[in-house]
Amino acid sequence: MRSKYIAGILLAACFGAVLAAAHGGIREPTVYNNPAIIVGGCYTYQSGMWVVPLGGNGSPCTSTGVPLHGVPMPNAGRVRTLRVTGNDISDAPEGSVITVYVNGNPTALSCTVGATGKCQDLGHSVGVRAGDELGATATVPGYGSVTLSLEVCLSDAGNGC
Repeated sequence: MRSKYIAGILLAACFGAVLAAAHGGIREPTVYNNPAIIVGGCYTYQSGMWVVPLGGNGSPCTSTGVPLHGVPMPNAGRVRTLRVTGNDISDAPEGSVITVYVNGNPTALSCTVGATGKCQDLGHSVGVRAGDELGATATVPGYGSVTLSLEVCLSDAGNGC
């Protein structure tokens, strides 16, 4: 009788462990509701399409064309809220077009600088996967500087905040 009692306890414990393991494997994805901010910027004395270095500001724009590499994303998520201004050297040149790139491809996240020397895109967001590279360009009509910021929202499910 005692062995049946012990066997029943062991069976119940094993069943409980299986249920706990199964329940632990089914969970809501973690969403990180505090976006990270990526900044970038540069200045130029010439018109053209310049790669905007991300992760700093105040350096000359030295690379033209499409950004072939950029800031690698550590996890899946969304990039949103592009804001553009000038810096302490000058305003962003009116008519400049700032575009965000993922893996060297332009995205819908962009804006055109107005007479205020600023612009923003609050209506678009871009999905990213772990390992994607984030870059930006500024197509400027002449002398000026561009400073930009982006919100990066990462999550286990890749849907961001």
